Amino acid sequence: STGGPLGREPDPRSAVNPLRLELWKLRLGAVPAWVWEQADLETLILADNELTGIAPEIGRLKRLRTLDLGHNQLGSIPESLG
Repeated sequence: STGGPLGREPDPRSAVNPLRLELWKLRLGAVPAWVWEQADLETLILADNELTGIAPEIGRLKRLRTLDLGHNQLGSIPESLG
């Protein structure tokens, strides 16, 4: 049984705080493209998602102050974070 009505998984965007987004332990494999459109984000939690890379579009998040990428399989991070 999945968590949402009609057997669908809940959409994390429906509960987005414009400053904080928590997508931990969702087994995403890759960060959804819509995340990079959240320009006002200050906190982004992507821990424990089986991620192997982060798109350079993360550089669009100019207000980002806290980023949690722990417990993933990242080989490197984009230069846009530097």
